[in-house]
Order: sequence, then C-alpha cells, then structure tokens
Amino acid sequence: MIKRNKKKLLWFILPSYLLVSLASLIVVALFTTSTFKKFYIKHTESDLLAISQLIDPLITKSLKKKNFSIIINKLDNLKVESPLQFTYISPEGDLIYDSAKSEYKTDNYKNSPEVAAALNKGSGVSIRFNSDLKVRTMYLALLHRSENRVNGIIRLAVSIKSMDIVLMGLYLKIIFIGLVFIIISVMVSIFVSQQITRPIKELTICTRQYACGNFDMDLPEASSKEIGSLILQTKHMSKRLSENITKLEKLEKMRKEFVANVSHELKTPITLIGGFSETLLEEDVQDPDRTRKFLEIIKKHSERINFIIEDLLTLSKIEQDEGAQIVLEKTDIKAVVLRAVETCSVKADEKNIKINTEVDGRLKIRINPPLIEQAVTNLLDNAVKYSPADSDIKVSSNIKDKHLVITVSDPGNGIEEKHLPYLFQRFYRVDQARSREQGGTGLGLAIVKHIAQAHGGTVDVKSEINKGTSFYIYLPLEQDRS
Repeated sequence: MIKRNKKKLLWFILPSYLLVSLASLIVVALFTTSTFKKFYIKHTESDLLAISQLIDPLITKSLKKKNFSIIINKLDNLKVESPLQFTYISPEGDLIYDSAKSEYKTDNYKNSPEVAAALNKGSGVSIRFNSDLKVRTMYLALLHRSENRVNGIIRLAVSIKSMDIVLMGLYLKIIFIGLVFIIISVMVSIFVSQQITRPIKELTICTRQYACGNFDMDLPEASSKEIGSLILQTKHMSKRLSENITKLEKLEKMRKEFVANVSHELKTPITLIGGFSETLLEEDVQDPDRTRKFLEIIKKHSERINFIIEDLLTLSKIEQDEGAQIVLEKTDIKAVVLRAVETCSVKADEKNIKINTEVDGRLKIRINPPLIEQAVTNLLDNAVKYSPADSDIKVSSNIKDKHLVITVSDPGNGIEEKHLPYLFQRFYRVDQARSREQGGTGLGLAIVKHIAQAHGGTVDVKSEINKGTSFYIYLPLEQDRS
C-alpha cells in the first residue's frame, strides 16, 4: 500500500482564504473600474454634447464663408483637459473639414460607427484608437440641421488617455491591495491553523500517553465548540480505558490468584496420592490393614481432586450462563428446597442434625430450578459440616423489598466479622486445615454467589461468634413474568 504524505492543516485553510480574498478583490476591481469607465464616458459624452451645441450656430456661418477658424478659436478658448478635434462631414460621408489635418484624403466616413449612428439616430458615440492623435479617442457625432434639412455631421473627438491613466492607477492599487490581502490571508491562515491544531497536538500527546497507560495528563482547554466536543469524548474514552485497564488488571490478578489457588489445592492431594502409591509399589507392605489405610487415603484425595474439578466446571458453566440468559421457569420454591434437604439428609443424619424448613408451599417464582437447588445444597452442606452434632439447621423463605429471600441458618461457632466480606471468594477459607478435613473445595460459596447473580440477585451473610451463621440468597420477584 502506497503511503501518501499528509498535508498540514495550513495547506487546507490557506487556499480557501486566498481564493475567497482574490475572488472578492476581482469582483471589487471589476465593479470599480466598470463604474469609473461608465461615469467617465458619460461625463465626457455630456461635455462633448454641450460643446457641439455651443458651436452649432457658428457652423452655418463657417460653411458660407468656407472658413472654420471661428469655430477653432472657440474650441481653443474652452478649458478642457485634452485638445479637441473638430470634424465636419457631409451627409454623404465626405470630409469637409478636420482640425487635425492640413490635407484631406478622399476617405469616406459614412461607415464610421459614430457617423453611421448619427445618420440613423441623430447622434452616435464610439471609442477607438485615433491614428491622428495617436491615442484612444472618444468620438461624438451629431446631425447638423438648418432650415429643416441636414447640412452635415458635426463630429468632436477627445483623447481618453486620462481615463486610461486613472484606470492604470486603479489596477496598480488593486494589485497592491491584492498582495496585502495575500499576506493577510497567509497570516490569518497560520493563526487560525495554529489555534485549531494547538489543542489537537496537545490532545495527540495526551492520547499517546493514554496509549502507554498514563492517564494522569490533563487535557487541553477547548478553543471551540467542536474541539471541546472532541476533548470531552477523549476524556470519556480515557475514563473508560482507565476503567477497562483497571478491570483487566483486576482480572489478571484474579486469574493469577485463581491459578495459584487451584495449584495449591491440587498439589496436596496429588502429593499424598503420589507418596502413598510409591510406598505401596516400592515397599513390601505385608500388613493388610496398613495397605487398606493407604488405599483409603489415596481414594479420599482422588475424590477430593474430583470434587475440585467438578466445582470448577460448575463455576465455569455458571459464569458463562451469566453472560447469556439462563432458562427460567415458574417453580414451586418449596419443592426445590426439599430436594436440596433430601440431598444433604444423609450427612445430616450421620451427625443427628435435624433440618427444619419454613417455606411457603404456595410461593412460585421464575427460576432455574437445578441452579437454585445446587445453591441451597451448597449452603446446607456447609451448615451440616460446621454445626455440632444433635443440633438443628433451619431453611426458610420470605418476601422482602420485592425479593424472595432464602435463608439457611446454622447453630455453629460463628465466623469472625473480618472474614465475612471474603467468604464468597474462590478458595477463601476461614480455617484452612479444618475446611480440608471437612472435604471442602473452597468453591461452594463462590458457586452460590454466581448462581444468585445469574438470576439477577445477590447473596449476604450474617454471623455471631458462638451463636451461629445465616446465609441469604436474594432473588428478584421481577423475574416472575408469566
């Protein structure tokens, strides 16, 4: 792919300024010169007309005497900027008198524009180069009448060199103004481009720092509404990036902790299984009781590994379901609780623990029954493990703040308050050794929390030392959309 050199903003702004400036200047120049030319020509035409009317009475006398000196003297006495050329032409176009010529040629003037116009309309005006005066000249031709008949044509000519000089001065001034406009346009373009690009350059520096993970840089002040909008969006972007990076760092930390915890949890049973297996293989163990004991330890820890793997898979599946929409169905909550109680009844009977239920059999709510059953089972399993023998455990339900609350309470030793915020974290244990002895994987309460979250709910725990602990699952009733 061919890379093209990117233009600076100045080269986008400058041509526009120059184009607008020059276009405006050209329009002004054309209007000014056109107006001046029209005014000058109209004014000169009026002067020539007034002069022709002044000499008209003298022409008849001059024709009779065949001497035009009286007219020439009259013209010489007039205060005009440029010398006047007087010409008298017959109706047939023949030259009778020309003040600029001593010898007359046989040229016919009938086809001259001003003469032709005068013969046709009574008067005519034209501007062209005068070969006699060697300048551009304005001609005015009028019919000369006496006794109701056309005697000839009066033609006056005057140089318009002064007009050309003035126009040339105007053109030079316009060119000078144009150069000034160009310089001003360049300066304005540079200033405007700097005003636009300065915050953009500062914004670029900030975004580069953001890309490097440094979100402490202050964004520039807005020089315009558009730049302000860009800065505001960049600020929102940096905030979101900062949050995302924080989340990613937190997730990375959780991942490392999770890997470390899983490794730690699996290391002990694997080490024990390896050790006892090696003893059985390498030593000649003749004692059947000792052999059986070793095999029971291997079985116990292999089951523990299996429990950990099953809980990890369960937790992974629940987390995936949280991202999607879990399947809900309107279910009798009491039936779900009773199935969980039945699951835990064997372990409860071993310790002569009674599980009491206070759940309204008429209460139905849209839930995922297998997941809620597993959550209640995990809470009951913990309650049985940490409750003394010959005690009672209670499972109840009630409605509170538009939530169905499932409560599992045990009469155990209770949990210190400092541990309560961390109980639902993966692999968190209040008493590491005792928990492993009880066969826990450290994932049971984490599974409960994620099941509640998958339903749009939450979990909570309250505990008092030597009085017991209560775990709560809050399920929103808004899901009950039948």
